[in-house]
Amino acid sequence: MYIQKVKDLLYSGQKVNIDLAISIMQGFGLDWNSAGFEEEKELVNLCGVGVFCEVNIKLRHLELKAIPASVSQLQNLKHIWLGGNQLSCLPESISQLQKLEWLELSDNQIATIPSDIGQLRNLKGVNFKNNQIKAIPESIGQLQKLEWLGLGHNPISESEVDKIKALLPNCNVIF
Repeated sequence: MYIQKVKDLLYSGQKVNIDLAISIMQGFGLDWNSAGFEEEKELVNLCGVGVFCEVNIKLRHLELKAIPASVSQLQNLKHIWLGGNQLSCLPESISQLQKLEWLELSDNQIATIPSDIGQLRNLKGVNFKNNQIKAIPESIGQLQKLEWLGLGHNPISESEVDKIKALLPNCNVIF
């Protein structure tokens, strides 16, 4: 299934740096041949110079255990859908995705949220429903554009709920 998702991303008509494309594939344990390209030239032809235009990544229900570090290089990434995987943490490098607007991480095994999540100033929605989260870093209060935060089915204490509501008074927080 990773193969199809990588190919969907590369065939989406968006320009991607060849090194980045290869790095993403390597993050999933693929090379150009195992990803189903007939020859390396086919992969190279899909890639232009520079970075993605607006990008959305949908890698749901694939039993992913980690987010490839190369994802942090996608500077125009706006939406990430990674629900229904086996992720246990988010890489600190996710804070480099300054244009990120939506982060879907429901139904994983995430226990902690990086403290630098507050650097994602364009986030409008985050879904952490059905994970193992007990606490939210105070830096989440820096997310002025955050409109929706899903935290249902997490072992969050009442005192933590009160803290979150105080940090995000204008956000619709679902517990």
